[in-house]
Amino acid sequence: MTSPYHKNPVPTSSWQLFTWIIFEPELLKKYEKMLSKLETTLLFLKVYFRHIVPISVLLYVLETALVIYLDLPTLHPTAYRYRPEYLAGWQPHADFFIKFSFLFFKSFSILAENLALGLVFGLAGSLVLGLALGLALGLAESLTLGLALGLDGFLALSLAYGLTLGLVRVLALNSTYGLALAFGSIFGSISGSVAGLAFGLAASLSFCIGYFRVIFYPYYFIKSWLPFSFSNNFYLHDALIYLPLWGVRAKFTQLAADDPDEALKFADFLLEYRPLQRALAMHLIHAATAGHWQRQSLPVEVLTLPNIARYQPKFKPSAAWQAQFTHLKAILNTSQQQSNLGLKKQYFAEYVAALKQFREQTLRESTLWFHYYLPALDIWQQHSHDELQQLEIQLKNLEPITSNVYRFGDPLRPDLDENTFLGRNDLHEQLSQKILTARSMPLLLLQGQRRVGKSSLINFLPKLLGAKFKIIRQDMQQSNVSVIRWMQDLHDIVVRELKLSPQPWQPPENWLEAWQQLRAFLENISQQQFKIILVLDEYEELQKLLAENPQMADRLIGAMRSFSQHQNQVVLMLVGAAYLSELTEPEWVIHFVHAETLEIDYLEKVDAIRLITEPVKLNYPIEMLEEMYRLTQGHPALLQMLCNKLVDIANTDLRKAMNINDLEKAIAVVLHSENLVIMVFWRQFCADSACKQTVWEIIEQQPPADLKHLKRLEKHRYIVKKGDRWQLRVPLFEQWIQRHGK
Repeated sequence: MTSPYHKNPVPTSSWQLFTWIIFEPELLKKYEKMLSKLETTLLFLKVYFRHIVPISVLLYVLETALVIYLDLPTLHPTAYRYRPEYLAGWQPHADFFIKFSFLFFKSFSILAENLALGLVFGLAGSLVLGLALGLALGLAESLTLGLALGLDGFLALSLAYGLTLGLVRVLALNSTYGLALAFGSIFGSISGSVAGLAFGLAASLSFCIGYFRVIFYPYYFIKSWLPFSFSNNFYLHDALIYLPLWGVRAKFTQLAADDPDEALKFADFLLEYRPLQRALAMHLIHAATAGHWQRQSLPVEVLTLPNIARYQPKFKPSAAWQAQFTHLKAILNTSQQQSNLGLKKQYFAEYVAALKQFREQTLRESTLWFHYYLPALDIWQQHSHDELQQLEIQLKNLEPITSNVYRFGDPLRPDLDENTFLGRNDLHEQLSQKILTARSMPLLLLQGQRRVGKSSLINFLPKLLGAKFKIIRQDMQQSNVSVIRWMQDLHDIVVRELKLSPQPWQPPENWLEAWQQLRAFLENISQQQFKIILVLDEYEELQKLLAENPQMADRLIGAMRSFSQHQNQVVLMLVGAAYLSELTEPEWVIHFVHAETLEIDYLEKVDAIRLITEPVKLNYPIEMLEEMYRLTQGHPALLQMLCNKLVDIANTDLRKAMNINDLEKAIAVVLHSENLVIMVFWRQFCADSACKQTVWEIIEQQPPADLKHLKRLEKHRYIVKKGDRWQLRVPLFEQWIQRHGK
């Protein structure tokens, strides 16, 4: 079944093209791009003579019959003072056919006159002022004078402005203005042959009625009072409904709350084909997003921001609202991942407080859309209070052996995870020394495998480095729309983190000009009492944006290098899994030869043992500690996963003494097919089949044939050499690949 939101880009017949002229200008524009000039002209002639001319003749016959029936030349002779030949030859008492013949043949003399004017002025207009002047000279004189007659002119309106003006649009796309105006003059002569009063007033009236298509409005107004749906409504068939329809937006947003998925499809349709209804689309997106929220009580997976178009800024949530939303989602996600009731309740209480703040912020947002979210937030607050009470009751009835403080899905936070953030002392000492003693700021690269604690280290940097530093972090995965948007987001984050007065900034489209303005801003806010560290987390995402224009990107990176070298208050810190030498187009390493690379590796054995034993009250045999370190080699995320499962086992069995059998159960969890830590290595780092083949050769103790991938695996510390053979550094990686890698 064909979707009601699908529009065929090619008309199936000349009649459909004729309807597009009236109702589907967006489709018409797209279709025009597929045609040559000759095809456009031939298509115009086909539509004109197959549809416009017959309709014109029909309307003219009806109009003439009405003039005869009402005896307008006798009743309103002043209306014909500009055409005295009509009054001179008019026979009030003649029969219908005589009157009709008189009006019909009298029109041909005026037809010839207007045709000549249309050709002369139309061709001149196409050369001088184009379609606008051509319409004024070729159509307005003959089409609008008759409108002052009232009913007589009104019948001509649908043809004069609804059809001919639309058809002229087709010709205008091919620049054949003179031809369009000539045919317009022919048509105008037929429909306006009894013209006579108030040209200025008639022209204005015809423009307003024609432009806003008032003749269709009563029909749509009546339809708006009848039941309609997303798949059956007037906006599906008419792109030019200019005037608002009372109550329609409220009905649509109610439908969006009841059926959010269908509402989002309809909103996409409006954005693509109905530019006049973009505001309605924004209302629907907000209402549909809120509808999704309202259907869930504790909805981590459906907590998504409304996707507001950039050209509708008044519907876009503020940066504060979006930041609180992200914080709210992170806290709820962390709470739901906890198996320990104490930690689960602690995180959930934080979520309840954040939810209250989020609702208060929502009330401060734009009155255009904030009200859509209030019902959902009210439901969440009620469910959250109930859930918090249940957790408190469960905690009273359960006394765990030890709290489960281990987390492996999200970065560690200083306020919650101080006991499990161990090691890294050498790194923060290196950072302090390099930054404080440098005359010019070096560019720092914090490089490490994914999921080894880079983001956790960034979270702890303010505490590790002290008051002499201000850490400002930008997540490049959330700023990957464009290079200009990246700079704008960085500017806004600095303003927010340093608590500066709001400074709205719209950067120019030129990358270098935008960077110079951003550089001036950064130099202006730099202070002597502390140094600013700008952290670009997942900086490889910026490389993807720069690749769109390598030449401009090369110049931009050069400007960034210049900024880094000529001041000592702002440090640029890149954080990611790739080395600078691995990023090409542009070549980062060529520009940042002075970059300092700090490698984030696994935990040292002493810190790994501390992570297992210090945060919890469990008893581990020495051989079990050794085996846990051997299996993980101090990989922080894998070690936290093992420890998390072991604490769950201890609390379930109500015992502190751990044994090897418990470790086997924990290993089974780590080796599950959805282990994201190892999946990132296998599916992203080893995305190339040649890399996977090299890993299999190492596992099967065969000499690797591909030296390029072998060196890359070694450089990123995934493999080590034992004697004359290579092996995977982490045994759990090898076991997982043997189970799920094929």
